[in-house]
Amino acid sequence: PAWELFKEVIDELEKKQNDFKTIVVDLLEDTYEHCRAYEYEKLGVDHESDAGFGKGYDIIRKEFLDQIKRLTNLDYENIILISHEDASKNITNKGGSSLTTIRPNIQEKLASKIAGMVDIVGRVVADGENRVLSFKSNELVFGGGRLNVKGKDIPLDYAELMKVYEEANKSV
Repeated sequence: PAWELFKEVIDELEKKQNDFKTIVVDLLEDTYEHCRAYEYEKLGVDHESDAGFGKGYDIIRKEFLDQIKRLTNLDYENIILISHEDASKNITNKGGSSLTTIRPNIQEKLASKIAGMVDIVGRVVADGENRVLSFKSNELVFGGGRLNVKGKDIPLDYAELMKVYEEANKSV
């Protein structure tokens, strides 16, 4: 199963018997689904709710976050977690207007926990041919990370990202 393979890969990465600089998980939500399927089989259920009040959800969330924590604690230059965005949730403001939220395509509790494990949360924004990496966040746009990078858009360029990262590390 894919989840067991994911855990084995982390085991191998922990040994540092390679010359990798960057580790990428693409897509985070697919990884979560593999974890769910793995735990369903272990629990002998078809859905989290079949395991009793909250039990299945807690078991899956803990297993997933434990492994993501192992991954984000690895000693590599870059660990990149990629998620599609979810813009399907609308909220209504005080004036009655409907506003769309933009979040990672993973459960809100998981996204918030993972944001606390990573240095920077960025979002690729494409407008035709123009693409930027945005670190803007507010009540509608998800953001976070351990380093303080806010309100900034940069060209989608590795060197520009490294400048942002170095600048953010100076203020720590």
